[in-house]
Amino acid sequence: MMTLTLCIAVDHKNNRLERCLQSIHSLVDEIIVADMGTSMPVNQLCQDYGATVVDCRQSMHPADALNLALEQATGDWILWLNPNEYLKESALPRYRDLLYIAGADLILHHVVEFQKTVEGRVRVVDYGHPRLFRRQAGFHFFGKDEVVFIDIDCTTSRDGQGQRIHMRSFKIHAESQVEQTATVRKIKRVEQEMTAVQSHSPWNLYELACEYLRIRDYKQVVKWTNKIIQLFLDQKTTPPAVIYKLKYAAVLDQTSFPQNERSLELAARMYPDFTDLHYYIGLNYVKQSRFEEALQAFNYCLECGNTPSDYFVRQGLGSYMAHHYSGICLEKLERTVEAACAYIRAIDSYQNYVPAVEALNRLVIDFNIDVADCMSEDIELPLERLQDLLMAYDEKKGQSRVRSL
Repeated sequence: MMTLTLCIAVDHKNNRLERCLQSIHSLVDEIIVADMGTSMPVNQLCQDYGATVVDCRQSMHPADALNLALEQATGDWILWLNPNEYLKESALPRYRDLLYIAGADLILHHVVEFQKTVEGRVRVVDYGHPRLFRRQAGFHFFGKDEVVFIDIDCTTSRDGQGQRIHMRSFKIHAESQVEQTATVRKIKRVEQEMTAVQSHSPWNLYELACEYLRIRDYKQVVKWTNKIIQLFLDQKTTPPAVIYKLKYAAVLDQTSFPQNERSLELAARMYPDFTDLHYYIGLNYVKQSRFEEALQAFNYCLECGNTPSDYFVRQGLGSYMAHHYSGICLEKLERTVEAACAYIRAIDSYQNYVPAVEALNRLVIDFNIDVADCMSEDIELPLERLQDLLMAYDEKKGQSRVRSL
């Protein structure tokens, strides 16, 4: 039976280790905690979860500490997490199936990071990231400060047959507060280190691009993903879908890009059931006021849905977010009742999706729309619940107006 070891590095900045261990201790066979000098009572906490603590107080960077933990590990596979990350219980029953994927040495997971901004808002960043690998495959960690990469030197298996890197849509959830200026300096130091050793691994560059996405440096994301795509093409290998997801998520956060429209459509043809790519096509059409074409793209997202097994589909792009943008397009096309129906479908998919509740509430007020006339038979949300949501939103909005006065 394959065994699994969790490796994790903690320092004085980490205070969420217990939640991480609580979420995963029943899944793994061994836990190695690299203690870099945290102020927490790590030994007692780790003892409670059966973890081994490695003294890494002399390590300057988490990557060094993780390598020391890796030396102590005995599992066939290594999963590494940051202390602010966790797995939801629903992911655990099927997780160990990953250990038996034929020909896989390293597996990317879907990281969903909830970043708290200095204004108190929450921003969601999601990306694929290498987190699970065979212990005997020769991988190790490198990086500076809190920036940790896995050194991936090629994309074919040791016997030269097939792909050694696989993608599976198991989600790792994270909560963080990114200090942009300091993080940029740390990433630049890693980039300089990679340049010095002339690293040309597209996957190492992909990890670099993910770090730039986390701090919203979209120009750097596009720069590096373009280079990554070219490296894969030079190797006569089709660039993985996750590369295009990263690139166009960054591009569309800046502006529309008619000059790159053809390349996005080509990527969508290569991966026709990858919801995210079609969602980006729809967003691009919206930004160019091409609402009929955008509506077709969002309808296609709904056909694809949220759950292709080998893609990292962002939650909602194949359901409530696509319905919401369909409503926006229908409004622009002056098809108001249909827009209201689309917003109701978005709320039916996810009752807490405030943009759809807000949009529907506005149509009800501005156009005197009766939501009961827009409830089709396949809507599971009770009419009374929908009316309660609209009333609650209206009351909250009224309270906000009073506070502003």
